[in-house]
Amino acid sequence: MRTCDRVGSYPNLMSQLLRDYDELEITNEIRDRAAALPGRLKASDAIHVATAEMLGDELVSCVTYDEAMAAVARSRGLPVASRA
Repeated sequence: MRTCDRVGSYPNLMSQLLRDYDELEITNEIRDRAAALPGRLKASDAIHVATAEMLGDELVSCVTYDEAMAAVARSRGLPVASRA
């Protein structure tokens, strides 16, 4: 959402995302996986990687513009789409 807001106007984006995608809660398991990830990730990036891991075969791609997050996700075997 934040990136989209920086590059254009998408007045219905949040309602479209909520309609088209499931919202995933941060569980204790995701929190613990995030805390155990290697590297020096920001907390939010670690939570994203840990959540992506939990999706397993349902994950199409982990999208990020953060180089550290992309590197950790790749090291964990996740498919990554990035400009990093």
